[in-house]
Amino acid sequence: MFVSHYMPLYRYPCLMIGLLAAMPPASGQMQSEPAMLLGCIRNETTHREFDGIHGALGSLLTDLPEFPRTILDTTVRVDSFPDETSLLKARAMNAAYILWGVVDSGESGPGIAIVILDMKQGSVSHLRISINRNESDKEVAEMVRSKLQLWLQRTTMVQLIVTTNPSAASVLLDGRPLGSTPFEGMVQPGTYRLELRKKPFIPMHMPISLISGNTYQYDFALNSDEKKTDRISVVKWLGVSIACLGTGGGAHWQYSHARERYREAVPPADFDRLYNRAIACEIGRDVLFAAAGTALTVMILKVVF
Repeated sequence: MFVSHYMPLYRYPCLMIGLLAAMPPASGQMQSEPAMLLGCIRNETTHREFDGIHGALGSLLTDLPEFPRTILDTTVRVDSFPDETSLLKARAMNAAYILWGVVDSGESGPGIAIVILDMKQGSVSHLRISINRNESDKEVAEMVRSKLQLWLQRTTMVQLIVTTNPSAASVLLDGRPLGSTPFEGMVQPGTYRLELRKKPFIPMHMPISLISGNTYQYDFALNSDEKKTDRISVVKWLGVSIACLGTGGGAHWQYSHARERYREAVPPADFDRLYNRAIACEIGRDVLFAAAGTALTVMILKVVF
């Protein structure tokens, strides 16, 4: 039950939070890292094993890096909104959130209703978790912790989705690799330089600003590096031309050698075999020289056009 002289503020919670946000911190107070003020999770069921949920949850949250400092204060006992005393206390300890809840017996069985007040934005979030009568307070606290982690990611992190055509492009945020497209993940809010890299396509980069609690999707069509592709193509055709020319030179030497052996042959030499070998070397030489000329022509056309 709220005290009577707090009732006007209770009826205007947003105004109350705005006034508190404008108040300067107490003189000489050190502003430490943000904290979570964990109030009482009141048990309204007949199952006494749920009485210690707030204590078990406080121990779990304290050990997690995803949460700020967690301070357990069971005097924060409210039904729908913190009173002025709780708000002043939360501000004095630099609390980012106030959390409290109720264990009740719903139509579908016992459950726990968690309420989270964001001190910075002045918004209230509600979580409803179904529980089993046979579960201990520690098991229920573990479920609440998991839900809170998911809630924290959705409200304080940013969901980033990046797709490219073609796919399998590397995604980097301020030079830090995140993965390959199609990419979907959670990142910290802020302003970054988004980069996409995939050979032989032109690298893409753009500045992006990400605000917590939102989803950002980017779709890109990668452009090929035509100049780079042309250079590679010219080098390839030059290599083919040189290879064919060198092989043709070897075939010409084989042809000359086979022709001399045919001319100098005397009976009982196999004249047909020597002649056929010389003809095969001559045909191979001519084909390779023609291929070298064709490759060289293609290379010249690519350079010119």
